[in-house]
Amino acid sequence: MSTQIRNVFGAMPDNLEDFCIASQISQAEAYKFFIEMFRSQKWRRTGILWWNMIDGWPQKSATLVDYYFAKKLSYGYVKRSQADLCLMISETQNGALELVAVNDTRETTPLKYTVTSADCDQVIASGAVVAAADAATRVCTLEVSPTPAFYIIEWEADDKRGVNHYLAGKPPYDLGTFQGWLRQLGAR
Repeated sequence: MSTQIRNVFGAMPDNLEDFCIASQISQAEAYKFFIEMFRSQKWRRTGILWWNMIDGWPQKSATLVDYYFAKKLSYGYVKRSQADLCLMISETQNGALELVAVNDTRETTPLKYTVTSADCDQVIASGAVVAAADAATRVCTLEVSPTPAFYIIEWEADDKRGVNHYLAGKPPYDLGTFQGWLRQLGAR
């Protein structure tokens, strides 16, 4: 875990509280990355088998829920990333970012979307798209951020709303800044 925290944040926190949140962020971002990598390539790559959801005894582990039934940060990340209709940003092979609408329902779904940079609250993409039924639909291409950034992705389809995020740029990220991004995401 210490290695993962150093890779993401550049240093080890000097107190237990920050160590705990940094380790949960590392785990949650990793799970989110793998889920969305597979989902954004629907029918080319499919399926993730979750086998370690809840701890069977008190321990430190990579589960989503601990032995006492407390949901870890990764629980919310996974829940959002696996919603039937989810917008996510996928990294393409040429280094660009693609906004993708993954629709696991049997209904073609028109939706409106907005992608906002959490750092400056600036909209970097918005519009409308029709998410094809049971497919991944390419929405638009976004510029790659050379510095760490946190994009908040919001969408509305009929009476349903959704939110997701994308962590852009190369590590290390600042833990305090990241915690602020999480608060912004939670407020939506």
